[in-house]
Amino acid sequence: MKKSTIKIWFVVFFTLILTTNNITAQVGIGTLTPNSSAMLDVQSTSKGVLVPRMTTLQRTAISSPATGLLVFDTTTQSFWFYSAAWVELVSGSSIVDTDGDTKIEVEQSADEDKIRFSTANPAGDASVERMSIGNNGEILMGSDLAVQATTFFEIGSDGVIKLGNKGASTLTGGVLGGLESDETGLENYTKITTDGSLSYVGNATRWEDLRIPTTSLKDRIVDMPKWDPFINDGQTGPGLFLHWFEDKTGGEGDAEQELFFTAQMPHGWKEGSDLQPHVHWTTKDDASGKNVEWGLEYVWANVTSQFSSTTNIIYTDNTIGTPGIRQHNISTFPKIDGAGHLLSSMLICRVFRHSSGGNDTFDGKQAGLIEIDFHYQVDSDGSNQEYTKE
Repeated sequence: MKKSTIKIWFVVFFTLILTTNNITAQVGIGTLTPNSSAMLDVQSTSKGVLVPRMTTLQRTAISSPATGLLVFDTTTQSFWFYSAAWVELVSGSSIVDTDGDTKIEVEQSADEDKIRFSTANPAGDASVERMSIGNNGEILMGSDLAVQATTFFEIGSDGVIKLGNKGASTLTGGVLGGLESDETGLENYTKITTDGSLSYVGNATRWEDLRIPTTSLKDRIVDMPKWDPFINDGQTGPGLFLHWFEDKTGGEGDAEQELFFTAQMPHGWKEGSDLQPHVHWTTKDDASGKNVEWGLEYVWANVTSQFSSTTNIIYTDNTIGTPGIRQHNISTFPKIDGAGHLLSSMLICRVFRHSSGGNDTFDGKQAGLIEIDFHYQVDSDGSNQEYTKE
């Protein structure tokens, strides 16, 4: 009995020793000599190691993941490990932050040869591509390159630089508070070509004045406005003069007092866009609550084209300002259609006071013409050729 008890304790003792050795010893699979730095050394020339595979949803649902936990994400098709947060294991072609939403990718797809720069969106729940450099040298920058309307900077493979929003404009500030340009559905950007020329595309145009000072206007002996004093310093000298248009209603044939001028469309004008004529005028008498009706007769022709019949347009009641004594007023004519017209085209014009019209209520009084001008859209700093845009 005593011998038997000693025998049992001897077996238990050696079993514990063997068990302890198995727990603490290195393990080799496919090798009898595991590496001394590894607890587990798996060697094979024909097979690999499979770690748990799961979707992103399943991975992020793991409760209290241990630091160093490794899984393969089947949604992103990449390995992820946990270290305070999930971190994607990427190849040497990418640099990614700890939560994977800010990164630089050399090849998003096989042999793409394109560099992409992405950062987190404002909500912090998605990665958004902000910049890319293509293998043709094209550089794009914007708040989201996946959306055309938010691409704000581009250097093309031809070296042309484009700055602006490639979506439709919603900015106002044009005539009567309308859209600032006559186009609403085109790409809109400022373009700098390789020779340094500047131009504007789509709604990127700006308004400019084609000014016709009254001193450059010509009159006829008949029906010409008077060149009379306007204002002075009340002491010495003749003071300042303007052309004064009288109320000719009921006069000889209801004659219209008139002046004549010509104008050439400048090289910065956006060819084919409309013109918006205006008259700047004033009075020597109180014109409160009164209107002066102005008229414009014109003909417009391109170089090598014929001048056809004239067109008359009449100002109605769109006066900027409430006319008073010596107040600066602006009266706006209807737009002039610019379709088909090119730079260096010429306008031959006649401006007149249409006092016999029903909207001229400044009876028996004179109106002084300060200037007539045409608002036009600019789409470049000039033209590349002497007589053509490009």
